[in-house]
Amino acid sequence: MKRQFFLCSLFCALASYASAQKVYELNAPKTPMQIVEGKLDMGGTSPTGGSIKVNNYYMSVDGKPVIPVMGEFHFSRYPREQWEEQIVKMKAGGITCIPTYVFWAFHEEYEGKFRWDGNLDLRYFLELCKKHGMDVIIRIGPFDHGEVRQGALPEWLFSKPLEIRSDDPLYLKYVKRLYGEIGKQMKGLYYKDGGPVIGCQIENEMQHSAAPWGINYPGEPFDYTAASWNAAEAAIGVEAGHKVATGAEAGNEHMRTLLKLAKEAGIDTPFYTATGWGNAAVIDNKAIPVTSAYPYPAWEAVPKKSPFLMFKDMHKHPDYEPVRYNPTDFPSFAAEMGAGMQIAYDNRPYCTAKVAEAMMVRCLGSGSNGIGYYMYQGGSTPHRSGQNAFMSDEAMGMPKVSYDYQAPLGEFGLEGDSYRNLRLIHSFLAEWQNQLAPMETVLPEGWEKMTLDNKTDLRYCMREKDGRGFIFMINAQDHDSLPFVKRDIPRRFLPDFSKGPVLDIKEVRVVPEYKASVKF
Repeated sequence: MKRQFFLCSLFCALASYASAQKVYELNAPKTPMQIVEGKLDMGGTSPTGGSIKVNNYYMSVDGKPVIPVMGEFHFSRYPREQWEEQIVKMKAGGITCIPTYVFWAFHEEYEGKFRWDGNLDLRYFLELCKKHGMDVIIRIGPFDHGEVRQGALPEWLFSKPLEIRSDDPLYLKYVKRLYGEIGKQMKGLYYKDGGPVIGCQIENEMQHSAAPWGINYPGEPFDYTAASWNAAEAAIGVEAGHKVATGAEAGNEHMRTLLKLAKEAGIDTPFYTATGWGNAAVIDNKAIPVTSAYPYPAWEAVPKKSPFLMFKDMHKHPDYEPVRYNPTDFPSFAAEMGAGMQIAYDNRPYCTAKVAEAMMVRCLGSGSNGIGYYMYQGGSTPHRSGQNAFMSDEAMGMPKVSYDYQAPLGEFGLEGDSYRNLRLIHSFLAEWQNQLAPMETVLPEGWEKMTLDNKTDLRYCMREKDGRGFIFMINAQDHDSLPFVKRDIPRRFLPDFSKGPVLDIKEVRVVPEYKASVKF
Protein backbone atom coordinates (compact mmCIF):
# COMPACT_ATOMS: atom_id res chain seq x y z
CA MET A 1 0.00 0.00 0.00
CA LYS A 2 1.79 3.10 -1.20
CA ARG A 3 1.35 6.38 0.64
CA GLN A 4 2.66 9.75 -0.41
CA PHE A 5 3.21 12.69 1.91
CA PHE A 6 4.15 16.27 1.19
CA LEU A 7 6.18 18.43 3.53
CA CYS A 8 4.07 21.48 4.25
CA SER A 9 5.96 23.09 7.07
CA LEU A 10 6.29 26.59 5.60
CA PHE A 11 7.71 27.97 8.85
CA CYS A 12 10.88 26.91 10.62
CA ALA A 13 9.99 23.38 9.57
CA LEU A 14 13.57 22.55 8.91
CA ALA A 15 14.55 23.38 12.47
CA SER A 16 15.28 20.23 14.44
CA TYR A 17 14.61 19.75 18.13
CA ALA A 18 17.57 17.39 18.47
CA SER A 19 20.86 16.94 16.72
CA ALA A 20 20.33 13.21 16.14
CA GLN A 21 17.82 11.83 13.68
CA LYS A 22 14.57 10.65 15.15
CA VAL A 23 11.59 8.84 13.68
CA TYR A 24 8.25 10.60 14.17
CA GLU A 25 5.21 8.42 13.60
CA LEU A 26 1.62 9.26 12.77
CA ASN A 27 -1.20 6.72 12.75
CA ALA A 28 -3.47 7.22 9.77
CA PRO A 29 -7.09 6.51 10.80
CA LYS A 30 -8.53 3.09 9.98
CA THR A 31 -11.96 4.61 9.40
CA PRO A 32 -11.92 7.79 7.29
CA MET A 33 -13.83 10.81 8.56
CA GLN A 34 -17.39 11.04 7.26
CA ILE A 35 -18.10 14.06 5.08
CA VAL A 36 -21.83 14.83 5.07
CA GLU A 37 -23.38 16.56 2.08
CA GLY A 38 -26.77 18.28 2.05
CA LYS A 39 -27.30 18.61 5.80
CA LEU A 40 -26.56 22.34 5.94
CA ASP A 41 -29.07 24.73 4.44
CA MET A 42 -26.46 26.62 2.43
CA GLY A 43 -25.40 27.05 -1.17
CA GLY A 44 -26.11 29.07 -4.26
CA THR A 45 -25.63 29.41 -7.99
CA SER A 46 -24.42 32.20 -10.26
CA PRO A 47 -25.92 33.31 -13.60
CA THR A 48 -23.01 31.66 -15.45
CA GLY A 49 -23.70 28.24 -13.92
CA GLY A 50 -21.19 28.49 -11.09
CA SER A 51 -22.03 27.05 -7.69
CA ILE A 52 -21.09 27.34 -4.03
CA LYS A 53 -21.82 24.46 -1.66
CA VAL A 54 -20.98 23.85 1.99
CA ASN A 55 -20.77 20.46 3.68
CA ASN A 56 -19.78 19.65 7.25
CA TYR A 57 -16.05 19.88 6.44
CA TYR A 58 -15.34 22.27 3.59
CA MET A 59 -16.74 24.66 1.01
CA SER A 60 -16.71 23.85 -2.68
CA VAL A 61 -16.84 26.22 -5.64
CA ASP A 62 -17.91 24.85 -9.01
CA GLY A 63 -17.64 21.34 -7.60
CA LYS A 64 -14.05 21.69 -6.30
CA PRO A 65 -13.08 21.87 -2.60
CA VAL A 66 -11.61 25.26 -1.68
CA ILE A 67 -10.05 26.96 1.33
CA PRO A 68 -11.02 30.67 1.26
CA VAL A 69 -8.33 33.12 2.39
CA MET A 70 -10.17 36.03 4.01
CA GLY A 71 -8.68 39.41 4.87
CA GLU A 72 -10.66 42.01 6.81
CA PHE A 73 -10.74 45.48 5.23
CA HIS A 74 -13.07 48.16 6.64
CA PHE A 75 -13.80 50.38 3.65
CA SER A 76 -15.16 53.17 5.88
CA ARG A 77 -11.80 53.37 7.67
CA TYR A 78 -9.86 54.04 4.47
CA PRO A 79 -9.85 56.83 1.85
CA ARG A 80 -12.17 56.00 -1.03
CA GLU A 81 -9.61 57.09 -3.64
CA GLN A 82 -7.16 54.45 -2.33
CA TRP A 83 -9.55 51.50 -2.02
CA GLU A 84 -8.65 50.03 -5.40
CA GLU A 85 -4.91 50.17 -4.76
CA GLN A 86 -5.30 48.31 -1.47
CA ILE A 87 -7.65 45.69 -2.95
CA VAL A 88 -4.99 44.97 -5.57
CA LYS A 89 -2.32 44.66 -2.85
CA MET A 90 -4.53 42.25 -0.94
CA LYS A 91 -5.02 40.12 -4.04
CA ALA A 92 -1.26 40.14 -4.63
CA GLY A 93 -0.86 38.89 -1.07
CA GLY A 94 -3.06 35.88 -1.81
CA ILE A 95 -6.33 37.08 -0.26
CA THR A 96 -9.38 35.69 -2.08
CA CYS A 97 -12.23 37.16 -0.01
CA ILE A 98 -12.71 40.45 1.85
CA PRO A 99 -14.96 40.55 4.93
CA THR A 100 -16.02 44.11 5.76
CA TYR A 101 -18.20 45.69 8.42
CA VAL A 102 -21.07 48.04 7.70
CA PHE A 103 -20.82 50.21 10.82
CA TRP A 104 -24.36 51.35 11.65
CA ALA A 105 -23.18 54.39 13.61
CA PHE A 106 -21.20 55.66 10.60
CA HIS A 107 -24.08 55.34 8.15
CA GLU A 108 -26.94 56.55 10.39
CA GLU A 109 -25.14 58.85 12.79
CA TYR A 110 -28.27 60.97 13.00
CA GLU A 111 -31.58 59.16 13.28
CA GLY A 112 -33.25 58.57 9.95
CA LYS A 113 -30.43 60.16 7.89
CA PHE A 114 -28.41 57.51 6.08
CA ARG A 115 -25.13 58.31 4.35
CA TRP A 116 -23.47 56.24 1.62
CA ASP A 117 -21.21 58.90 0.14
CA GLY A 118 -17.43 59.37 0.16
CA ASN A 119 -15.64 56.84 2.35
CA LEU A 120 -19.05 55.36 3.23
CA ASP A 121 -19.84 54.33 -0.35
CA LEU A 122 -20.43 50.60 0.17
CA ARG A 123 -21.69 50.04 -3.37
CA TYR A 124 -18.58 51.51 -4.98
CA PHE A 125 -16.37 49.38 -2.75
CA LEU A 126 -18.24 46.24 -3.79
CA GLU A 127 -17.99 47.22 -7.45
CA LEU A 128 -14.21 47.51 -7.08
CA CYS A 129 -14.10 44.07 -5.48
CA LYS A 130 -16.05 42.69 -8.42
CA LYS A 131 -13.70 44.39 -10.88
CA HIS A 132 -10.71 42.61 -9.32
CA GLY A 133 -12.35 39.23 -8.79
CA MET A 134 -12.44 39.51 -5.02
CA ASP A 135 -15.25 37.80 -3.10
CA VAL A 136 -16.88 39.66 -0.20
CA ILE A 137 -18.48 38.66 3.10
CA ILE A 138 -20.61 41.55 4.29
CA ARG A 139 -20.86 41.97 8.08
CA ILE A 140 -24.13 43.81 8.62
CA GLY A 141 -24.43 43.93 12.42
CA PRO A 142 -26.47 45.59 13.85
CA PHE A 143 -23.83 45.24 16.60
CA ASP A 144 -20.33 45.02 15.15
CA HIS A 145 -17.83 45.90 17.87
CA GLY A 146 -14.72 46.51 15.74
CA GLU A 147 -13.38 48.91 18.41
CA VAL A 148 -15.93 51.47 17.27
CA ARG A 149 -17.80 53.64 19.77
CA GLN A 150 -20.66 51.56 21.26
CA GLY A 151 -19.72 48.70 18.95
CA ALA A 152 -21.19 50.81 16.12
CA LEU A 153 -24.67 51.08 17.63
CA PRO A 154 -25.65 54.72 16.97
CA GLU A 155 -25.71 57.02 19.97
CA TRP A 156 -29.31 58.11 19.44
CA LEU A 157 -30.39 54.53 20.13
CA PHE A 158 -29.36 54.98 23.77
CA SER A 159 -32.32 57.28 24.44
CA LYS A 160 -34.94 54.87 23.12
CA PRO A 161 -37.13 52.76 25.47
CA LEU A 162 -35.98 49.40 24.15
CA GLU A 163 -33.79 46.34 24.79
CA ILE A 164 -30.91 46.35 22.34
CA ARG A 165 -29.70 43.07 20.81
CA SER A 166 -33.01 41.38 21.46
CA ASP A 167 -36.36 40.79 19.75
CA ASP A 168 -37.76 43.95 21.30
CA PRO A 169 -40.22 45.21 18.60
CA LEU A 170 -38.94 48.78 18.67
CA TYR A 171 -35.32 47.64 18.35
CA LEU A 172 -36.25 45.36 15.45
CA LYS A 173 -38.01 48.27 13.76
CA TYR A 174 -34.71 50.19 13.60
CA VAL A 175 -32.73 47.10 12.59
CA LYS A 176 -35.19 46.37 9.77
CA ARG A 177 -34.71 49.91 8.48
CA LEU A 178 -30.91 49.48 8.64
CA TYR A 179 -30.99 46.16 6.78
CA GLY A 180 -33.29 47.64 4.18
CA GLU A 181 -30.85 50.45 3.45
CA ILE A 182 -27.90 48.04 3.26
CA GLY A 183 -29.90 45.81 0.93
CA LYS A 184 -30.54 48.71 -1.44
CA GLN A 185 -26.82 49.45 -1.68
CA MET A 186 -26.01 45.85 -2.60
CA LYS A 187 -28.79 45.29 -5.13
CA GLY A 188 -27.45 43.37 -8.13
CA LEU A 189 -24.10 42.66 -6.45
CA TYR A 190 -24.87 39.29 -4.87
CA TYR A 191 -23.35 36.02 -6.08
CA LYS A 192 -26.71 35.04 -7.56
CA ASP A 193 -26.47 38.19 -9.74
CA GLY A 194 -22.88 37.57 -10.78
CA GLY A 195 -21.65 39.91 -8.04
CA PRO A 196 -18.92 39.51 -5.41
CA VAL A 197 -21.03 39.11 -2.24
CA ILE A 198 -20.87 35.41 -1.37
CA GLY A 199 -21.58 35.57 2.37
CA CYS A 200 -23.09 37.63 5.15
CA GLN A 201 -22.34 37.73 8.87
CA ILE A 202 -25.28 38.29 11.17
CA GLU A 203 -24.58 40.27 14.37
CA ASN A 204 -21.26 39.76 16.18
CA GLU A 205 -20.38 37.83 19.34
CA MET A 206 -24.04 37.66 20.34
CA GLN A 207 -24.32 36.93 24.09
CA HIS A 208 -20.54 36.71 24.33
CA SER A 209 -19.13 40.22 24.04
CA ALA A 210 -20.24 43.83 24.29
CA ALA A 211 -18.76 47.33 24.19
CA PRO A 212 -19.32 50.16 26.68
CA TRP A 213 -21.67 52.94 25.69
CA GLY A 214 -19.72 56.13 25.16
CA ILE A 215 -22.41 57.96 27.15
CA ASN A 216 -21.94 57.74 30.91
CA TYR A 217 -21.58 59.86 34.02
CA PRO A 218 -18.03 60.48 35.27
CA GLY A 219 -17.04 57.89 37.84
CA GLU A 220 -19.99 55.62 37.11
CA PRO A 221 -19.55 51.98 35.96
CA PHE A 222 -19.80 51.41 32.23
CA ASP A 223 -23.17 50.59 30.73
CA TYR A 224 -22.62 47.83 28.19
CA THR A 225 -24.23 47.22 24.81
CA ALA A 226 -26.05 44.04 25.72
CA ALA A 227 -29.62 43.19 26.64
CA SER A 228 -30.16 43.96 30.32
CA TRP A 229 -30.32 40.28 31.33
CA ASN A 230 -26.91 39.65 29.74
CA ALA A 231 -25.10 42.89 30.50
CA ALA A 232 -23.25 41.55 33.55
CA GLU A 233 -22.13 38.45 31.61
CA ALA A 234 -20.78 40.13 28.48
CA ALA A 235 -17.05 39.74 27.96
CA ILE A 236 -14.89 42.70 27.05
CA GLY A 237 -12.88 40.82 24.42
CA VAL A 238 -12.66 37.35 22.95
CA GLU A 239 -12.32 34.62 25.56
CA ALA A 240 -13.46 31.12 26.45
CA GLY A 241 -16.91 31.63 27.96
CA HIS A 242 -17.58 28.59 30.09
CA LYS A 243 -21.13 29.61 31.01
CA VAL A 244 -24.08 29.61 28.64
CA ALA A 245 -25.66 33.06 28.77
CA THR A 246 -28.79 33.77 30.75
CA GLY A 247 -31.64 33.69 28.26
CA ALA A 248 -29.60 31.62 25.80
CA GLU A 249 -32.63 30.56 23.76
CA ALA A 250 -33.70 34.21 23.47
CA GLY A 251 -30.28 34.89 21.95
CA ASN A 252 -30.65 32.01 19.50
CA GLU A 253 -34.11 33.22 18.54
CA HIS A 254 -32.81 36.76 18.04
CA MET A 255 -30.18 35.45 15.62
CA ARG A 256 -32.89 33.63 13.67
CA THR A 257 -34.96 36.82 13.61
CA LEU A 258 -32.04 38.85 12.26
CA LEU A 259 -31.46 36.30 9.51
CA LYS A 260 -35.12 36.53 8.55
CA LEU A 261 -34.95 40.34 8.43
CA ALA A 262 -31.79 40.21 6.32
CA LYS A 263 -33.42 37.95 3.74
CA GLU A 264 -36.52 40.15 3.67
CA ALA A 265 -34.22 43.09 2.87
CA GLY A 266 -32.87 41.18 -0.13
CA ILE A 267 -29.56 40.24 1.53
CA ASP A 268 -29.54 36.79 -0.04
CA THR A 269 -26.16 35.01 -0.06
CA PRO A 270 -25.07 31.36 -0.53
CA PHE A 271 -24.06 31.15 3.10
CA TYR A 272 -24.22 33.16 6.31
CA THR A 273 -21.80 33.22 9.22
CA ALA A 274 -21.98 33.94 12.94
CA THR A 275 -19.19 34.33 15.48
CA GLY A 276 -19.30 31.05 17.33
CA TRP A 277 -16.61 31.26 19.98
CA GLY A 278 -17.06 31.35 23.74
CA ASN A 279 -20.67 30.12 23.84
CA ALA A 280 -21.91 32.88 21.54
CA ALA A 281 -25.36 32.43 20.00
CA VAL A 282 -25.44 30.88 16.54
CA ILE A 283 -28.04 30.03 13.90
CA ASP A 284 -28.99 26.35 13.60
CA ASN A 285 -27.76 24.88 10.28
CA LYS A 286 -28.14 28.06 8.24
CA ALA A 287 -24.89 29.84 9.20
CA ILE A 288 -21.28 28.76 9.65
CA PRO A 289 -20.07 29.46 13.22
CA VAL A 290 -16.62 30.92 12.65
CA THR A 291 -13.65 30.75 15.02
CA SER A 292 -10.93 33.16 16.08
CA ALA A 293 -7.50 33.20 17.73
CA TYR A 294 -5.70 36.19 19.20
CA PRO A 295 -2.21 35.40 20.58
CA TYR A 296 -1.63 39.04 21.56
CA PRO A 297 -4.98 40.24 23.01
CA ALA A 298 -4.88 43.89 24.07
CA TRP A 299 -7.83 43.31 26.41
CA GLU A 300 -5.82 41.00 28.70
CA ALA A 301 -3.88 42.95 31.32
CA VAL A 302 -1.22 40.27 31.86
CA PRO A 303 0.49 38.80 28.78
CA LYS A 304 0.60 35.01 28.67
CA LYS A 305 1.40 32.26 26.22
CA SER A 306 -1.54 31.32 24.04
CA PRO A 307 -2.54 27.79 22.93
CA PHE A 308 -2.82 28.88 19.29
CA LEU A 309 0.61 27.50 18.39
CA MET A 310 -0.31 23.96 19.50
CA PHE A 311 -1.79 21.52 16.99
CA LYS A 312 -5.17 19.92 17.69
CA ASP A 313 -8.28 18.85 15.76
CA MET A 314 -10.13 22.15 15.33
CA HIS A 315 -13.01 20.44 13.54
CA LYS A 316 -13.82 18.75 16.84
CA HIS A 317 -12.37 21.27 19.29
CA PRO A 318 -12.52 24.90 18.10
CA ASP A 319 -10.53 27.58 19.89
CA TYR A 320 -12.27 29.36 22.75
CA GLU A 321 -14.51 26.37 23.41
CA PRO A 322 -16.98 25.45 24.85
CA VAL A 323 -19.26 26.52 22.03
CA ARG A 324 -23.02 26.54 21.57
CA TYR A 325 -23.08 24.18 18.58
CA ASN A 326 -21.82 20.79 17.46
CA PRO A 327 -18.48 21.61 15.77
CA THR A 328 -18.46 18.50 13.55
CA ASP A 329 -21.67 19.68 11.85
CA PHE A 330 -19.79 22.60 10.25
CA PRO A 331 -16.47 23.27 8.52
CA SER A 332 -13.82 24.92 10.68
CA PHE A 333 -13.51 28.51 9.43
CA ALA A 334 -10.82 30.42 11.32
CA ALA A 335 -12.22 33.80 10.36
CA GLU A 336 -10.61 36.16 12.90
CA MET A 337 -6.94 35.30 13.26
CA GLY A 338 -4.98 37.99 15.06
CA ALA A 339 -1.91 38.23 12.84
CA GLY A 340 -1.83 41.75 14.29
CA MET A 341 -3.51 43.51 17.19
CA GLN A 342 -4.79 46.99 17.92
CA ILE A 343 -2.88 48.75 20.64
CA ALA A 344 -4.64 50.40 23.57
CA TYR A 345 -3.30 53.22 25.70
CA ASP A 346 -2.69 50.87 28.63
CA ASN A 347 -1.64 47.76 26.68
CA ARG A 348 0.56 47.83 23.59
CA PRO A 349 1.47 44.29 22.49
CA TYR A 350 3.99 43.81 19.70
CA CYS A 351 2.92 41.13 17.22
CA THR A 352 5.66 39.20 15.44
CA ALA A 353 5.52 37.96 11.85
CA LYS A 354 6.92 34.55 12.78
CA VAL A 355 4.06 33.92 15.20
CA ALA A 356 1.48 35.08 12.64
CA GLU A 357 2.90 32.66 10.09
CA ALA A 358 3.21 29.76 12.52
CA MET A 359 -0.34 30.31 13.79
CA MET A 360 -1.74 29.92 10.27
CA VAL A 361 0.31 26.76 9.62
CA ARG A 362 -1.05 25.43 12.90
CA CYS A 363 -4.64 26.26 11.88
CA LEU A 364 -4.33 24.57 8.50
CA GLY A 365 -2.72 21.50 10.02
CA SER A 366 -5.41 21.41 12.68
CA GLY A 367 -8.22 21.21 10.13
CA SER A 368 -9.20 24.79 9.32
CA ASN A 369 -10.77 24.92 5.87
CA GLY A 370 -11.10 28.67 5.77
CA ILE A 371 -8.56 31.12 7.15
CA GLY A 372 -9.16 34.80 7.77
CA TYR A 373 -7.32 37.73 9.30
CA TYR A 374 -8.59 40.46 11.55
CA MET A 375 -7.28 42.83 10.39
CA TYR A 376 -5.49 42.27 7.09
CA GLN A 377 -5.74 45.93 6.04
CA GLY A 378 -5.37 48.53 8.76
CA GLY A 379 -7.22 51.84 8.70
CA SER A 380 -8.16 55.07 10.48
CA THR A 381 -11.37 55.50 12.45
CA PRO A 382 -13.18 58.66 11.31
CA HIS A 383 -14.39 61.62 13.38
CA ARG A 384 -18.04 62.16 14.09
CA SER A 385 -19.29 64.43 11.33
CA GLY A 386 -19.11 68.13 12.14
CA GLN A 387 -18.18 67.51 15.79
CA ASN A 388 -15.01 67.53 17.83
CA ALA A 389 -15.54 63.93 18.83
CA PHE A 390 -14.32 60.55 17.70
CA MET A 391 -15.94 57.27 16.65
CA SER A 392 -13.29 55.05 18.23
CA ASP A 393 -13.99 53.07 21.39
CA GLU A 394 -12.37 55.64 23.66
CA ALA A 395 -13.97 54.13 26.76
CA MET A 396 -11.77 51.05 26.25
CA GLY A 397 -8.63 53.12 25.75
CA MET A 398 -8.47 52.87 21.96
CA PRO A 399 -6.46 55.48 20.02
CA LYS A 400 -8.74 58.22 18.74
CA VAL A 401 -7.95 57.63 15.06
CA SER A 402 -5.34 54.97 14.31
CA TYR A 403 -6.58 51.45 13.57
CA ASP A 404 -3.35 50.21 12.03
CA TYR A 405 -3.74 46.92 13.93
CA GLN A 406 -0.16 45.89 13.04
CA ALA A 407 -1.86 44.33 10.03
CA PRO A 408 -0.12 42.74 7.02
CA LEU A 409 -1.08 45.95 5.17
CA GLY A 410 -0.87 48.95 7.44
CA GLU A 411 -2.94 52.03 8.01
CA PHE A 412 -1.06 54.01 5.33
CA GLY A 413 -0.81 51.20 2.79
CA LEU A 414 2.67 49.94 3.67
CA GLU A 415 3.55 46.26 3.93
CA GLY A 416 3.66 45.00 7.49
CA ASP A 417 6.23 42.46 8.66
CA SER A 418 3.85 39.53 8.13
CA TYR A 419 2.67 40.34 4.58
CA ARG A 420 5.25 38.30 2.67
CA ASN A 421 5.45 35.49 5.23
CA LEU A 422 1.71 34.92 4.95
CA ARG A 423 1.76 35.22 1.16
CA LEU A 424 3.88 32.05 1.02
CA ILE A 425 1.10 30.13 2.78
CA HIS A 426 -1.54 31.64 0.49
CA SER A 427 0.50 30.65 -2.58
CA PHE A 428 0.59 27.09 -1.28
CA LEU A 429 -3.18 27.10 -0.82
CA ALA A 430 -3.78 28.51 -4.30
CA GLU A 431 -2.05 25.44 -5.70
CA TRP A 432 -3.09 22.71 -3.28
CA GLN A 433 -6.41 23.71 -1.65
CA ASN A 434 -8.45 21.24 -3.73
CA GLN A 435 -6.40 18.34 -2.36
CA LEU A 436 -5.96 19.66 1.19
CA ALA A 437 -9.56 20.64 2.01
CA PRO A 438 -11.00 17.06 2.17
CA MET A 439 -8.06 15.76 4.24
CA GLU A 440 -8.58 15.12 7.95
CA THR A 441 -6.20 16.01 10.76
CA VAL A 442 -3.97 13.26 12.14
CA LEU A 443 -2.20 14.04 15.42
CA PRO A 444 0.79 12.23 16.95
CA GLU A 445 0.25 9.88 19.84
CA GLY A 446 0.25 11.75 23.15
CA TRP A 447 -0.35 15.16 21.58
CA GLU A 448 -2.91 16.05 24.24
CA LYS A 449 -0.24 15.76 26.95
CA MET A 450 1.97 18.42 25.42
CA THR A 451 2.01 21.74 27.25
CA LEU A 452 2.89 25.28 26.29
CA ASP A 453 6.03 25.00 28.41
CA ASN A 454 7.26 21.92 26.54
CA LYS A 455 10.26 23.07 24.52
CA THR A 456 11.68 19.70 23.51
CA ASP A 457 8.92 17.84 21.67
CA LEU A 458 8.42 18.52 17.98
CA ARG A 459 5.11 20.25 17.19
CA TYR A 460 3.78 18.49 14.13
CA CYS A 461 0.72 16.82 12.62
CA MET A 462 -0.61 15.60 9.30
CA ARG A 463 -3.65 15.97 7.13
CA GLU A 464 -4.35 12.78 5.22
CA LYS A 465 -6.83 11.17 2.85
CA ASP A 466 -6.55 8.00 0.73
CA GLY A 467 -2.85 7.51 1.35
CA ARG A 468 -1.80 11.07 0.51
CA GLY A 469 -1.14 13.86 2.93
CA PHE A 470 0.61 17.01 4.05
CA ILE A 471 2.85 17.21 7.11
CA PHE A 472 2.76 20.43 9.15
CA MET A 473 5.42 21.58 11.59
CA ILE A 474 6.09 24.81 13.49
CA ASN A 475 8.81 26.08 15.78
CA ALA A 476 7.44 29.24 17.36
CA GLN A 477 5.48 30.34 20.43
CA ASP A 478 4.10 33.75 21.29
CA HIS A 479 5.49 35.28 24.49
CA ASP A 480 8.30 32.69 24.43
CA SER A 481 10.92 31.11 22.21
CA LEU A 482 11.57 27.52 21.18
CA PRO A 483 15.02 26.00 20.63
CA PHE A 484 16.48 26.11 17.16
CA VAL A 485 19.31 23.67 16.57
CA LYS A 486 21.43 24.59 13.58
CA ARG A 487 22.29 21.79 11.17
CA ASP A 488 23.21 21.29 7.57
CA ILE A 489 20.04 21.09 5.48
CA PRO A 490 20.23 18.88 2.40
CA ARG A 491 19.02 20.66 -0.74
CA ARG A 492 16.17 18.19 -1.11
CA PHE A 493 14.58 19.58 2.05
CA LEU A 494 14.13 23.02 0.52
CA PRO A 495 10.85 23.85 -1.26
CA ASP A 496 10.90 24.02 -5.03
CA PHE A 497 7.66 25.80 -5.86
CA SER A 498 8.29 25.48 -9.58
CA LYS A 499 7.39 21.80 -9.16
CA GLY A 500 5.07 22.11 -6.17
CA PRO A 501 5.85 21.12 -2.58
CA VAL A 502 6.36 17.38 -3.24
CA LEU A 503 9.63 16.84 -1.41
CA ASP A 504 11.96 13.96 -0.61
CA ILE A 505 12.10 14.43 3.15
CA LYS A 506 14.58 11.63 3.80
CA GLU A 507 12.11 8.85 4.40
CA VAL A 508 8.36 8.27 4.30
CA ARG A 509 7.13 4.75 4.78
CA VAL A 510 4.12 2.75 5.96
CA VAL A 511 4.57 0.74 9.18
CA PRO A 512 2.36 -1.22 9.35
CA GLU A 513 -0.73 -0.75 7.12
CA TYR A 514 -2.26 2.19 8.97
CA LYS A 515 0.85 3.89 10.30
CA ALA A 516 2.78 6.54 8.41
CA SER A 517 6.33 7.05 9.67
CA VAL A 518 8.33 10.16 8.89
CA LYS A 519 12.07 10.16 9.55
CA PHE A 520 14.18 13.31 9.72
